[in-house]
Amino acid sequence: MLIDLRTEGINIYFLCPFLGCFCLIGASFSSGQSIFGKYKFLENILVSISQMLAIIPYLIKVKIKNESFMNTEKSKEEKKQMINNNFDDENNSIKISQGICLGVAEFLKLFIVNVGSDLFDIKFKLFFLSSNIFFLSFLQKCFLKTRIYRHQIASFIIFFALDVAFIIIVAFDDLLNYNLMQLIFIFISNLFFCFEITYEKTILNNKVLSFYKLCVYLGIFSFIFNIIASIITTIVEFNIDVDDKYKI
Repeated sequence: MLIDLRTEGINIYFLCPFLGCFCLIGASFSSGQSIFGKYKFLENILVSISQMLAIIPYLIKVKIKNESFMNTEKSKEEKKQMINNNFDDENNSIKISQGICLGVAEFLKLFIVNVGSDLFDIKFKLFFLSSNIFFLSFLQKCFLKTRIYRHQIASFIIFFALDVAFIIIVAFDDLLNYNLMQLIFIFISNLFFCFEITYEKTILNNKVLSFYKLCVYLGIFSFIFNIIASIITTIVEFNIDVDDKYKI
């Protein structure tokens, strides 16, 4: 639990997500203000490393659970059996095929939208959040057999209207000079993002697996794909003709 009910106040581990949020904001700002932001694969590699650091809260979680078992009023044999059962539950791992699938989805989610931005010299990014609601509802209906509720439909309609209004404003702004072809890359990227979330939920439902450990697996496999892509783009030069201009 995030809030420690046995003591007065908030458990110190509750502050960890907030610290991570501020670190993410700082990293995004610093990368956007420096030449670092131009190297997309380097950014993605650092994201993968950050995901692998989820091993730290995972180990803290295991330590806390083991200590809580030891503090219970049970015999040594019962405590030992409880700890062993807990270890067996947390010792589950995902299949190689599942890890590859997660790694590919994570890699393509970032790669596709960055490619679109580079091809069309996009400095101003749209997100089209209503597509996330649509893709998540559809994929969870297919994979998790969940219902689509009225509040989800209402949320989609509201966000869709706001997204369309926002795109119209951006499209008619001569200073931005936004290329609407970028929306295709945004839709595809959002699709992979929603697939990744749904697939992670499917894995967690089918396995007794900590989501911290799942985050570590995601970081490892996405790190591998980003390293491979970095090596390929370092050796091979890609020239694509867009609007009679070569984009490299």
